[in-house]
Amino acid sequence: MEKSRAVKSMKRALPTTPKKKVAVMATYLDNKHSPTVQSLEKLKFVVTPEEKTDIQLGNAVLNDLKEIVDLAKFSRSDSARTALSVIVASTSGKNITKERKKTLLSRKLGLPLKRLSKGKRVRTQIFTSEKSCWTYIERKTRKDAITDDVKKIAYKFWTDSNTSRPSGNKNDTKRIRIGPKQFLKHPIYILDKSQTEVFNDFCINNPNIKMNQRTFERLKSYFVRSVFVTCCCRYHVEARTLFSNTMEFRKKYTIPNILDFEQNLYPVYEHLTDIDVATLCDKDQVTNSYSKACLDRECSKCGLSLLKFTDEELNVSDDAPNASWERYEYITVNSKKKLTLVRKCT
Repeated sequence: MEKSRAVKSMKRALPTTPKKKVAVMATYLDNKHSPTVQSLEKLKFVVTPEEKTDIQLGNAVLNDLKEIVDLAKFSRSDSARTALSVIVASTSGKNITKERKKTLLSRKLGLPLKRLSKGKRVRTQIFTSEKSCWTYIERKTRKDAITDDVKKIAYKFWTDSNTSRPSGNKNDTKRIRIGPKQFLKHPIYILDKSQTEVFNDFCINNPNIKMNQRTFERLKSYFVRSVFVTCCCRYHVEARTLFSNTMEFRKKYTIPNILDFEQNLYPVYEHLTDIDVATLCDKDQVTNSYSKACLDRECSKCGLSLLKFTDEELNVSDDAPNASWERYEYITVNSKKKLTLVRKCT
């Protein structure tokens, strides 16, 4: 009650208008020799002149950092990324974590919170080792890195006449951006074989060069591309649904009507690959792969003739059970044709 009466008494003593109240209070708090003002400064209710200077300095530094971050985070150069990593590592210290201001700092700098956490880990590793910030962030060359001469050999192999050919259309060109408003333009080269076959030819022609396929494909020219005759997504979905429905038909109608020793002749395949393997010859023991003639259905020893069906599965009379399956068809909807998966029954 005493505190409430004191507050009411002070309000009655102050002027009635807000502007005059502010002027009186500002003049009173500006008196640094007052014991009351000094006590308020110790309790952090009033900012001291030194703290005002620190706040202004902190705002200026934060604005400068934000300008650098805004310029560097949209740049793709290595120097800009390194500079941004240095800034993040420098500002992600234990004081930010102690004051629980990491989220606020990420908003002020316009960076994700995870980026600041990564900067803190980098900062910790720097301070616990003898490496400097630049040495830690700088990307080092591996001891087993491929030399430039080997890279040029792999690069030129992609454009060899036995590997690829220029496109017949003069308008088929590929453009790539190398900098702000800077582009490279080159006619498109088309591969006459798969990338795996190109890699195998490279290994045969260059037995002294040791390189894995992924590295070899990364050295492919940007204007070299493969040609896909058709998209396999549609046919893959149709084949998968047809296979699953066929196996369900065999489980329901074939397996219960045959003897136990005959079930090995009419297996229920689990995957689409299993039924493909059943129609091929065995793998070559040397290369551990199937023959190309078998895959192209040019081998006389294998093929669809290896698959066996029961008389009930081959029955096409009216009394035979129906089998449902799905395929893609164009259906007219609102005067527009749409490719839709349609269920069939035969």
